[in-house]
Amino acid sequence: MKEIRLNRTSGSVFDEWLNFGALEEMNQDEVNYLKQICIPHMKVWNTEVRNMSMILNIELEPHEVRLFDIHFVLKEK
Repeated sequence: MKEIRLNRTSGSVFDEWLNFGALEEMNQDEVNYLKQICIPHMKVWNTEVRNMSMILNIELEPHEVRLFDIHFVLKEK
């Protein structure tokens, strides 16, 4: 299972641009810098699913987006 999280502290180019002073014009070095530091947070883990059912209990921060990428692997008994 993989979770990708984009929020005001992880991956938000808008918030970093505001920290820059909301410049109206930026040179290429500044744009490249923002591209390098604005990376969403990623978390990967394994979990066991029983009865082909999964419940995720999460609470989103304001303006947050999360993507869950779930890959099922069936085990034979």
